[in-house]
Amino acid sequence: MEGGCSKVFLIIINVIFMIFGLAILIAGIVFKVGFDEIKDALVDNGDKVDFNLKYAGETFGLIVIAFGCVILLIAGLGCLGACCQWRVLLGIYGVIVGVILLAEIVAVAVVLAKGSEAKDVMEKGLREALKGYDDAVAKKNAKDKSFDAIFSTFQCCGVDNYTDFQDPAINTQWDPRNTEKKIPVACCKKTNYEDIGNTTFNDPDIKQCLGISSMNNDYAYTTGCYTDLLDFIDHYKYVAIGVGVTIFLIELLVIVLSICMCRSSSKYV
Repeated sequence: MEGGCSKVFLIIINVIFMIFGLAILIAGIVFKVGFDEIKDALVDNGDKVDFNLKYAGETFGLIVIAFGCVILLIAGLGCLGACCQWRVLLGIYGVIVGVILLAEIVAVAVVLAKGSEAKDVMEKGLREALKGYDDAVAKKNAKDKSFDAIFSTFQCCGVDNYTDFQDPAINTQWDPRNTEKKIPVACCKKTNYEDIGNTTFNDPDIKQCLGISSMNNDYAYTTGCYTDLLDFIDHYKYVAIGVGVTIFLIELLVIVLSICMCRSSSKYV
């Protein structure tokens, strides 16, 4: 009875993980294909920072694909071992899941220890990517348009704040119609980043925005995107923790179930 229950639960769990792994694999492929079309937007001076955002995105897509394949293979091994009740397969499956569990514990420990360093690298990468930003709507490349989308989506401007564009190191290229040269038109609340080429610089709200003189402005986004991006990550942090804890408990469960089946099974091959 014990072996029968373990078999049913182990098969159900691994079928679920096979579906999950397939979904991750498809998502990775979609991300990789889609990222190839926008990767030029994330090019920075890779020799000046600790990582290049373009290649980081490409690597992420490949990692997701590989992760999905690994989950499919391991879940398939678990299903086969449970269905056939082979001790060898169940033993290999249990060992693999145990190693993954230990690796996850180590990874979490490293993230907790190096979290502040990762934030510094992220900020440095964003500042390098922002260099050479072009405010001229007719000259924007893919990178500039991506930053425009970030400004609008996260309602922010610059990396630290809107004054980044006045930093000579950023080397902002200004639109001739932006005579104030204080803040890009993409940071204006009334600007539609999807149709930024049709922005009317004579609009009273746009003029108020471009003439920004303080952090308290009703017409422009002024806070830095770095802080807003961190807030966005923190917002979903507890969801990620919940998912991680759930996976951790499931992995413990399948290890116990595989041990139970190994004890009750008489099949070695």
